[in-house]
Amino acid sequence: MMKVREDVEDWFAAQVVEGERKFLLDQEALAGSTLEALSPAARWFPPPLEWFKCTVGLSWSRRNSLAGVAWVLRNDLGNVLMHSRRTFTNINSLVEAHFLSIVWAVESMVSHRINRVIFGVESAVLKGVMNRPQAWPSFKYQASEIMEVLKVIADWRVCLESVASNRGANLLRSVLVSDPAPEVRDLPKIAT
Repeated sequence: MMKVREDVEDWFAAQVVEGERKFLLDQEALAGSTLEALSPAARWFPPPLEWFKCTVGLSWSRRNSLAGVAWVLRNDLGNVLMHSRRTFTNINSLVEAHFLSIVWAVESMVSHRINRVIFGVESAVLKGVMNRPQAWPSFKYQASEIMEVLKVIADWRVCLESVASNRGANLLRSVLVSDPAPEVRDLPKIAT
């Protein structure tokens, strides 16, 4: 059953990415420019003026039941303003890891008083649940949990990010699964 679910997620993600690719190529053709050999799916797009974009990266280890999660917050100029990373333990599925990651990212934006934010996620299912919860009845509980934390944010959107375009968050999260305690290693040495 898990394999079927993963295949469905991959299929939906491929459809969305291909649609975005065609749209971007059409836009580039209208503008008379090219993407300079950069695939549209691998390109990061900034948020609109006076908005922020929080991209969420995730790495899940089935063997260790660990999820390494990171988010990176950028402004409309693409400047990194903040980032954070975290490890979740006893995570038994990729779907569970995706839902925990977005709830944590939203809670982080709330605590930093970010009120106009676009969440960039890598899961087409997660994007669908956030944009149209009623169309995803199998995820009713997860949708209610996400909507509960999102109601504090005045304006929010969600978009699908490819792994390639989400490089910053993915570099941060990949360390967490390979080394579950990077915080200890990363602490500066204090001279005594």
